[in-house]
Amino acid sequence: MTEKELTDKLIEYKDAYYNGEALVSDSEFDELEEQLKAINPDSFYFSMVGISAKGAKQVQHKFPMLSCGKAKTVEQVKSWLKKINKENEVLIAMPKIDGLSGKIVYQNGKAVSMSTRGNGKVGTDITWLLDYIQDVPKEIKTDEDYLEVYGEIYLPKNTEFDIGDRPLRNNATGLVGRKDDREDCKYLHFVAYKTTKYDDSFAMTLDFLKKVGFNKKNNFSYKIMFDTGDMSLNTLYNEYISFQRDAWIFETDGLVLQINDQTKYNEIDSHYVIEHHNFYRWAWKPEAEGSDTILRGIDWQMSRLGTLMPVAVFDTVVLGDREVSRASLFNYDNVKNLDLREGDKIHVILANDVIPYFEKLVEHNKDGKSLLIEKCPFCGSSVELSGVNIKCTSKDCTEKIIQQLTYWCQKSEMDNISESTIRTLVDNGFIYSIKDFYTTLLENKQWLLNVDGLGESKVNNLFKQIEKSKTMTVSQFISKLGIELVGEKAVKKLGIKTLKDFYNFNDKQYVIGENIINFRNENKQFVDELVQVLNIQEEKEKNILSKGTVCMTGTGPKGRKELEKDLQSMGYTSVDSVNKDTSILVCEDVNGTSSKLVRARKLGIKVVSYEEFFGEI
Repeated sequence: MTEKELTDKLIEYKDAYYNGEALVSDSEFDELEEQLKAINPDSFYFSMVGISAKGAKQVQHKFPMLSCGKAKTVEQVKSWLKKINKENEVLIAMPKIDGLSGKIVYQNGKAVSMSTRGNGKVGTDITWLLDYIQDVPKEIKTDEDYLEVYGEIYLPKNTEFDIGDRPLRNNATGLVGRKDDREDCKYLHFVAYKTTKYDDSFAMTLDFLKKVGFNKKNNFSYKIMFDTGDMSLNTLYNEYISFQRDAWIFETDGLVLQINDQTKYNEIDSHYVIEHHNFYRWAWKPEAEGSDTILRGIDWQMSRLGTLMPVAVFDTVVLGDREVSRASLFNYDNVKNLDLREGDKIHVILANDVIPYFEKLVEHNKDGKSLLIEKCPFCGSSVELSGVNIKCTSKDCTEKIIQQLTYWCQKSEMDNISESTIRTLVDNGFIYSIKDFYTTLLENKQWLLNVDGLGESKVNNLFKQIEKSKTMTVSQFISKLGIELVGEKAVKKLGIKTLKDFYNFNDKQYVIGENIINFRNENKQFVDELVQVLNIQEEKEKNILSKGTVCMTGTGPKGRKELEKDLQSMGYTSVDSVNKDTSILVCEDVNGTSSKLVRARKLGIKVVSYEEFFGEI
């Protein structure tokens, strides 16, 4: 690729990454940056830090929020230290958290605003997130009239949020970018690792952050490196790879090494042009284990929306202790630009030692068969471009229907109704639409008992789950249709309480409203058929039970859904936010400083621990 092509492609990938959609692996992205650096190390691209989210209020940073330089080996780490003439300095080693960089501004000790890093100079205003995000104290004890706290917004590895098949980092970025239906942002957390208050040592800064309320519930930790010789650096690297990376509650993509003596930062940076990164801190990103192999084909996977997603199928390689023969190719555009062919030599890696990734094309097999497709591999219908992807144009595509049926069962919480069961029902001609669950299938119980792979217990459960899922509210019905970004809470916030409201809804002020309108208009027959066979009830105003409403925050003894059922059995109503009508806030730590706890204390709401409230339940 030419310099312009490389630059354009990198900006496109960076733009997608900072808006929640990774189009290529980290390793492939780094490889493209290395190629551009070899062509033109002074390219304007390398002064770019990030990309701001689209369509959001922008914030000018008072102090630039810069990125990190990169090293991948002990030699490169030592080269950095030699370059800045600090080979014998004490270092602080801490995790490089794989999330979204953010900043909180405190004035006279009170949190007044929050923003993303964006491009380092201009970020996105996300002050609203302070009402949702965990691990952020609303007030801190500090002598500083003005203080900025920097950190990373992330979803923990044990999150209860439904991340689907997207990485945690992408999900976190997507939540931060939401314009409405923000209740799920309560799953987000924040790790703080820097401030504009410079103590003599960086370790003191990290200790200060913990003292004022940050990093108390995550297991963020740092290590003081008094020796930066080969043995110490190798030990640090091996500790990170062997156990520390898995132990941290957040995803990481390496370590950050920072000079501990903060009084030397200005002197270090004074020798360089500072645009992209400071020189007193460096990122050490371990090289992912990889191997060359031969590409044998592409397995195209269908989504419920008809998108065809490519997965590379190749000769099995052993990476770590795993045998790997498949890896994501991300999108159709990637397959097209690489001109992938059967028999190509490719390089695959385990990103973060977990996810198999196609990293790069090593060598073309010029005589190999092209792996591009012009028709849907499942139904033979034509395909159409949709951004960087392709979609099947047929509404009757069997594979698309199977994915839609699977989604409906999952959203309806139909227990033990797997995709394989649905596939069996479709392949044997029993169902071909969601409507069929509630009509033709019910008329064929005896025939079902004769189908291989079903059996009496499975069929009985199937009918039990169908009957259970037949009754629902209007908001539940709309949320199960698979409309992009539309969940129950979003429907309720739009004021849709009856089917008549749904059919007459025409408010395009929000994205979710526009999505509802477009889906309804394009799928009117499908919706009408479902309305005829389901028992859809109007939304009823919530009757506050005599015992009152309870909000829960932090980690409880069970999953959130189980605890909500316990609340109902005790005569309480579960709510997601704290307001003047909330009766009790149940929390993990009654002395905590989360936004909900702060608000509850201000409103005089009773605060109790999970153990005290639920007792033996």
